[in-house]
Amino acid sequence: MTATFAPNLAVWLTGLWTDGLSDWRWIYWQVIPLCAVAAFFVGWGLPKEEVKYARFAEGNWLGMFCGVISLLLLTIALDQGVRLDWFNSPLIVVSLIGGVILFGCYALTEWHHDAPFIKPQLMARKNLLIGTILLTFLLVVLMSGSMLPSNYLAGLQDYRVMQIAPIGLLIALPQLVLGSVVALLLYQKWVDSRVMLAIGLGIIALACFSGAQLTPQWNRDQFLVAQLLQAIGQPMAVVSILFLMTSVLHPSEGSYFSGAINTFRVFGSLIGGAIVGQLLTVRSRFHSDMLLDHAGIVDGAIPQALDASTLGTTVAQQSMVLSVIDAYLVLGVLALILIPLALMMTYVPAPDLTKS
Repeated sequence: MTATFAPNLAVWLTGLWTDGLSDWRWIYWQVIPLCAVAAFFVGWGLPKEEVKYARFAEGNWLGMFCGVISLLLLTIALDQGVRLDWFNSPLIVVSLIGGVILFGCYALTEWHHDAPFIKPQLMARKNLLIGTILLTFLLVVLMSGSMLPSNYLAGLQDYRVMQIAPIGLLIALPQLVLGSVVALLLYQKWVDSRVMLAIGLGIIALACFSGAQLTPQWNRDQFLVAQLLQAIGQPMAVVSILFLMTSVLHPSEGSYFSGAINTFRVFGSLIGGAIVGQLLTVRSRFHSDMLLDHAGIVDGAIPQALDASTLGTTVAQQSMVLSVIDAYLVLGVLALILIPLALMMTYVPAPDLTKS
């Protein structure tokens, strides 16, 4: 739900605050009532136990300090890298170097600490190592279902956020049902979760190739097929990955896995946004240069050449369309590349629910 439902629902929530209430700052305030509801259910649902104050002294607080600062620096670098032109910005360089060094310190202290917050040793298990790599790159691929159509519709068709929201909801709302359906299928003896994962990746790739048919005439309705394919493929891929990863864990290791997988989930989304943003920037610049060169070559052969203003607008529109198409193709190919990696994971049979 956090990997597929929340990012696509976020577009609708953003539109609700910016277009509905006309105050974008509500985007930052909305967390307060949601967290209050979550806190209530946590307090009501968890077992009532006394706070064990002695355990606070056992925590890896030095490592946690390094980890928090490193994640902050890496987030700044990944989030602002495209805007500040990466290594041409001292802020990005310092953030990346400092973030990597501090994260290494965090991982080292966690490895040797008696009571770590996460256990790096878990990555020695095949399904956890491959699953982590798969999930990180899959979150990059999933940018094709949210970031690409949003950028195109806002940039070329002048859609407002609330007008783009149905694009995200086409993926988000089906997850409420399809996620459970996929989970039920994975509990059937005849279903191989690796094959389910591979099929999901194939459907996501098909969605990307469908989006790559983009033209300047497309509006929101033309994304329907690609988004519906995303809505089917995403739960098949994500739920299957989590099934294959959690099945090799002991219940007592669940807390370590939860912290690790959520860290990678957040970074996967940030890396995805950075990669796709940089890809769009580079390819848009490339296509713009090529189109302008071509226009200069054929200018003399056209009786009624476009004026400079019209030519600039046309080139900008065409370069945006072509860059989005390139991004769709790259992410589609990446989804296909992940399929052999998915099939390399260790087979996990469905649990026998008849046994007590």
